[in-house]
Amino acid sequence: MARWAPKLTRWVLALTVLVAGIAGGLAGAQPSGNAATWDDAWPMSDAFLAESGVVPGDSISRYELDVTLDPSTRSIFGSMRVVFTNHTGQQLTEAPFRLYPNAAYYLEGALTVSGVTVDGMAADSDLAVDDTVLFVKFADPLQPEEEVEISLDFSTTVPVNSLGSFGIFSYDIERQTWILSDWYPILAGWDVDSGWGLEPPTIWGDPTFAESSLYTARVTVPRGMSVVGTGQETRDLRTETQDRYLIQTGPVRELTMVIDDGFVQEIIEANGVEIGLSLDVSATGDMSAFLAYAAEAMEEIGALLGPYPYDELDIVQTELAGALGVSWSGVLFIDAAAVEQQLATAGQPGSQMTFILTHEIGHQWWGGMIGVNSNDHAFMNESLANYTSVLVYERLFGEDAADSLLESTMAAPYLAFLAEQPDMPVDRPVGEIESATAFGRLVYGKGSLGLHAIRLEIGDAAFLEALRAYGAEYAFSIGSPDALLRAFESASGEELDALWALWFQSGDITADDVQQLLSAA
Repeated sequence: MARWAPKLTRWVLALTVLVAGIAGGLAGAQPSGNAATWDDAWPMSDAFLAESGVVPGDSISRYELDVTLDPSTRSIFGSMRVVFTNHTGQQLTEAPFRLYPNAAYYLEGALTVSGVTVDGMAADSDLAVDDTVLFVKFADPLQPEEEVEISLDFSTTVPVNSLGSFGIFSYDIERQTWILSDWYPILAGWDVDSGWGLEPPTIWGDPTFAESSLYTARVTVPRGMSVVGTGQETRDLRTETQDRYLIQTGPVRELTMVIDDGFVQEIIEANGVEIGLSLDVSATGDMSAFLAYAAEAMEEIGALLGPYPYDELDIVQTELAGALGVSWSGVLFIDAAAVEQQLATAGQPGSQMTFILTHEIGHQWWGGMIGVNSNDHAFMNESLANYTSVLVYERLFGEDAADSLLESTMAAPYLAFLAEQPDMPVDRPVGEIESATAFGRLVYGKGSLGLHAIRLEIGDAAFLEALRAYGAEYAFSIGSPDALLRAFESASGEELDALWALWFQSGDITADDVQQLLSAA
């Protein structure tokens, strides 16, 4: 593996980001009551604000939610208001919301919507895509850059011990933990090439394609329960039977929560960011190594790609199904068994937990801050998070550890795939990939090797410069494979279409090609 040039070992990307709706544009969407305004409480990290050149705008969506968790009915219900600005460049007659709990693999899970209004007037709506899309109709066409306020009531039924989509939306009855991802109506993502993301929810991969938005939420739970998740959570009201939490976020892809009747928690601060680990009350073990490595990985990825954007990161033990970790904006789910068995091994280069943490923290950039249509181009999240882990290992543990990670975690599964069947393209919609095995070995394996091939072709300096430039251009927005390719070409001055097509678009790679790549210096 090529060595980093010494002058590149410590640098920070100064993101030039246009984040919309942070200051004056939020005047119409301030939290009610005595909550702090966005101008006073924007939970972003000081390092990010200092480096990024963030400026106010007015096209980012703003969500306000007021919801209650009722364990007796396994439901979370309430009201939601969304201020949406038409950023598509097209005239719109409707806006689509994704209702992910209605996906068939959630079985008894469900999300129902009622009382829909647009700018205060009752509005029509239609369900589509097996009730996973709700089209809210506009009385008058919404012109580009015009704003509309959509309000609705909703009720979500949470499935018990769900295995659907890795267990990201489930009530864990043994631990009495509510794992709430994709639990509310969320505006569909918009792709400039293909329009609204309305594909049926995928069985594997990341089903959620959403754009960065601002959230304020009040979440009422039975007294004594804790809420951990995206953004800043503060308990702002307590009665004899209930606690209410106020949640505020910066620009994030979604609002994800874990609600539990008791966590064992420890928090450390690293460069102004609070990193917290929340374990089930039954958990035992020293959290210090885990948290110390999480802070170290965050620092190293920040040195590569720019500062972590938020002022906190919550890591929560959850019962996952078929995954060891899942990353959301500002929050990581780590599989319960993996945490219990490997808590103390984080930071050891040969530990599975070290790789899990590095990969999932990498998703705070790839897929979190730097968006992409994850249904059509999943490798743009997973391959980049994987290869970022290789770069981090090289910086922290040396070339041999990085080589070992690339070979064992990415190359070996892909070579096993090639031993069983012919190669397949990486860059295609998740719904077109034949199996979970094919998805994993192509998107996590072959795609990571493709990035390694580009790095070896153009050199370290150009490779890192391209990641910086791409991240700067598409932070809090939606990028694309073509945009990343052009970033590599611009940084290197080389024409890379053929190499890109070979690794990401063709089914022509052989085991010999992989071995030659691994042996290249």
